Amino acid sequence: MYSYNINYVYGDQNVQVPAHLNFGKYILERLKQAYKTNEVAVENALSGEAITYKDFTQYAVDLSVALTDLGVKTGDTVGIGSEKRVLFIPTAVAVVFSGAAYTPYDLQSGRAGLKHKLNLTRPKYFICSALFWKTYEDVLKTMDFIENFICFDDSNDIELSLKTFLTKQTNVSTFEPATVQGQTDTALILYSSGTTGMPKGVQLTHLNCILNSLPKDFEDESLKTMFLFGEWYHNYDTFMTYKFLSLGRRVVYVDSVTPENLLKSIQKCQVVDPQTREVLGPNQRGEICLRGPVFMKGYIGIEPSTYLDDQGFFLTGDLGYYDEDKYFYIVDRLKEIISYDGNKVAPLELETILLLHPGVREAGVVGNPAGDIGEEPTAFVVRQPGASVSEQELIDYVSAEVSPYMQLRGGVVFVPELPRNPRGKILRRRLREILNTL
Repeated sequence: MYSYNINYVYGDQNVQVPAHLNFGKYILERLKQAYKTNEVAVENALSGEAITYKDFTQYAVDLSVALTDLGVKTGDTVGIGSEKRVLFIPTAVAVVFSGAAYTPYDLQSGRAGLKHKLNLTRPKYFICSALFWKTYEDVLKTMDFIENFICFDDSNDIELSLKTFLTKQTNVSTFEPATVQGQTDTALILYSSGTTGMPKGVQLTHLNCILNSLPKDFEDESLKTMFLFGEWYHNYDTFMTYKFLSLGRRVVYVDSVTPENLLKSIQKCQVVDPQTREVLGPNQRGEICLRGPVFMKGYIGIEPSTYLDDQGFFLTGDLGYYDEDKYFYIVDRLKEIISYDGNKVAPLELETILLLHPGVREAGVVGNPAGDIGEEPTAFVVRQPGASVSEQELIDYVSAEVSPYMQLRGGVVFVPELPRNPRGKILRRRLREILNTL
């Protein structure tokens, strides 16, 4: 249930969680319920490859024991990089069982993105596919903090493979995940969408993960758990229960259309004036701010005051409001992002990469309207004095460093200078106006 008091919207303050606060144990308890069945737990819709709950659980337990024997422990970080394959998810579960933090790396990350994320999380152990290794071998070899590589496949370049690494079978009924401090130990590290620069490392504790996994409208708890691991597998940038889809009018919570379920985990929402930080009432537009135990432990290496207010509310960056029925409406983003083919593209991330090119002095990126597909990332570039870098050279340079959806499909426009305000901030609206004249 929810309540409404003055300018705050409150959720249920009595969400029940297991006393052990161990996400690995929480998952194992649910997997054991389906362990003896041949029901499919994960299936690759493209290849048809599938794994049953029984094999999923046995594999995760066996790999956890092997990782522990290798030295993996609470406080460590284990990275997993691969294309889509059914073993990705049970491998992530095995890492959580071992007490370490699991962090995913997408095959489509791009070299710059991968290097940045690796240097953020500094995994001590890295599990990857042969294809991932082949794609990023030169990058991975430079990361001296990675002490052990393990390959999903047989590989001449990686000594340990899962086939040779998993040498014994463990009794699932007597297996116990590693002991953790659920409120403080990190279980998972995801990455933000990078709307204010390169992606940030988002730390989720065991308690955070349990709260995100509590069943709502899903009839089967194990299905709900697998749904969340599926999100982590695809490395979505939405790391909290605050997951909305805008349908033009009302904002619909992904797990349920009811505001009750939104607030059950978030517990408290408010809308504040972006300038004065005054708390606003119903139907008044401002920044949506959220608070509750479901939220992350924090960003790696970033001062909390940059994303939390003085009352501990998370600053979402979403401009919106709520009505008398407690439905929330998102109107826009406070910070500019580009939407291309359903993907979020952070202009500042592309600008950061462009500025690494020796021929680029300044760079500003905006979206160029492209019909139903959204906007195509377009760069305005000021060349370094004497440089003769071409448009195609910069397009190719960025293409080699980023995911396919982030490429400069809108092209590169060379300008003598970028329009800026008195504080030096790029005036993106002016750049869009220039685009309209081209």
